[in-house]
Amino acid sequence: MPGHARAWFEQAEADLRAAELSASGGVNEWACFQAQQAGEQALKALLYGRGFTSIITHSLRRLVRECEAFDGSFRLAILTASTKKHRRPATTRRETPKRACDPLARSSSA
Repeated sequence: MPGHARAWFEQAEADLRAAELSASGGVNEWACFQAQQAGEQALKALLYGRGFTSIITHSLRRLVRECEAFDGSFRLAILTASTKKHRRPATTRRETPKRACDPLARSSSA
């Protein structure tokens, strides 16, 4: 694996570990965001390893489409949902990231 791709993959692994720690501590909104970041970085690692020299998107859909060009088995999974609700409060719903990711927080506010 070329150095640039390896760096992205190592960061993906680190963010996945952080997501696991956040989830085990009940900080679900951060776990969601960190897991999405880990997925994005792992896909970028693969693309850089396949010869890409510049990747400017953060869209998992676009990254998976690029990966599908090399391997048709790539498919989007649970991380296809927008991660915006996990990063910042929604202005129209008045829902915090904590409530968006934590069923107990949602039920206690009802």
